Amino acid sequence: MTSFLGPETPRPFAVISESSKLASYATESRTIQGQSKFGVAYDKQLFSLLHKHLEVDTTDRICFVGDGDDEVAFFLHDRFCLSQPVHHVSPLPCHTGIQPDIEGAPVLRFGIGAERFFAEAASQSAYHSYYDKIVMMDCMALYVNRQRLLANVLRTLSDGGKLLIVHRPVAVNSLPLFRLALLRAQQRDVDVKTLLNDISAVGMEFTWELENVKALMPKAWWMELLARRRISHTQYLSDTEILHGLRELQEGVFKYQGPMVEFFDRLFMVTATKPSVAASLARTTRRSSQGSIKSKEELKLSLLLTEEYRKLLFSKK
Repeated sequence: MTSFLGPETPRPFAVISESSKLASYATESRTIQGQSKFGVAYDKQLFSLLHKHLEVDTTDRICFVGDGDDEVAFFLHDRFCLSQPVHHVSPLPCHTGIQPDIEGAPVLRFGIGAERFFAEAASQSAYHSYYDKIVMMDCMALYVNRQRLLANVLRTLSDGGKLLIVHRPVAVNSLPLFRLALLRAQQRDVDVKTLLNDISAVGMEFTWELENVKALMPKAWWMELLARRRISHTQYLSDTEILHGLRELQEGVFKYQGPMVEFFDRLFMVTATKPSVAASLARTTRRSSQGSIKSKEELKLSLLLTEEYRKLLFSKK
């Protein structure tokens, strides 16, 4: 049948046509999107949520822990009109080192990794209660000993400061990923309950909320993000696995779609703070120096009354 009709041009799943098409997509998408990763509308919603959970002030000292290619760290300074540079810490050790300030987005990059950075910062008195706000963006699944990391983060957090952990749970994933990327994400993901237990174990008080952020972008730009491994958990895939995943999307859910793709990014946001004063106060327990007090025994409690309360209690009507 093939010899009768002749060879197909281009051949199905041809690598050369796929790569050239991907390159043209990248040029077109950058013109539309600029420097934003998920689009301008996505960033606007995301920064609105950051302000909602952190209540950022212009004088705050902010530390951002996230991917080096994540534009959130670069835009934090401009969006919130901060008077001090944002300290950008890479989640894992890398070779970027400390880069000079960039005009319009003065961000310091520490390439030693978050675990080592906060361990060294916690051991120095100058960094105790230093940061007013700390943002950890989609990186908690990278660490094995999260409690030790969070304990060091707690030492560097100022009184009244806030830690915001942004996590993408695979259980409620809504990103258009191919099957192998989802499988790797499930293998490396940290359960939400485990994450909350780790935060509670270090003595932090926290609240959490599941937020939905809408993203609208050209379909080609999403494919480019996957090809460049700028999406969570794709950095663990080989070039061949990425290529097969792109083919799966092109011949699957993206085959009959238009030029744009729309989805909701579900973000699990945990806002943690230092223990409040009420939590550190002494509590009354049914125990004395002689041992435990039996339940049938009467407790003798006394309260010293001030002169103002004496007048109210013993006043004659």
